[in-house]
Amino acid sequence: PTYLLSKLTRQHVTVALSGDGGDELFAGYNRHRFARLLTGTPEAAGKALACGLSMVGPTLWERVFGLLPQRQRLPHPSEKIFKAAAMLREGQQGAYRALVSAWHEPEKLVRHGTELKGAVFDESIVTKLPDALDRMQYLDAATYLPDDILTKVDRASMAVALEVRVPLLDITTVDVPELCRAPMEGPVLVREPFDRHVRHRRTIDPLCAGRRLEATMGIEPMYRALQALA
Repeated sequence: PTYLLSKLTRQHVTVALSGDGGDELFAGYNRHRFARLLTGTPEAAGKALACGLSMVGPTLWERVFGLLPQRQRLPHPSEKIFKAAAMLREGQQGAYRALVSAWHEPEKLVRHGTELKGAVFDESIVTKLPDALDRMQYLDAATYLPDDILTKVDRASMAVALEVRVPLLDITTVDVPELCRAPMEGPVLVREPFDRHVRHRRTIDPLCAGRRLEATMGIEPMYRALQALA
């Protein structure tokens, strides 16, 4: 799909902008919300819960969620539940690896092969970043984005001589999530600068989805960051 989209886009322009990195940068995926639960869940309790979730087959999970009102239903609920179970089973250290791995025993794919031990195997990350959400976003930036998403887009677009730029990963944009902390219910003092400096107000809430601007950061740093985006 990325190649076909790039090919179609190249018929009209030579440079395109991509929205890649937005969900990783502003913690927009369901897994980012779930990461918060990992931080306060004892590993023994997590493993027990994972066992219970895995005992129910995907068909039954789909039927159970199908009983909910349409607006409350999750897309592909069984898939999400089994991903959550895998994260709980692996605990703080292996949760991210379990989430992004397509094959949990890759050494069995290649005879005498071994998996390279990258950042997702670094045990010190749990100590350096005790908050599971911070850790997940760090690993997104260190592994998932450059090794998967951005590589995919670069190869597909370059195959048709299309240059794709990723403005959301510009350094001035990357600074903005640091202004977003807990659920976004910020005071008018903090929200008004966003209203004035972001062209459309409806972009504010997705930008800090599930988070809030910290007034203690001061208005000036926020002004500078948003002016750079304007």
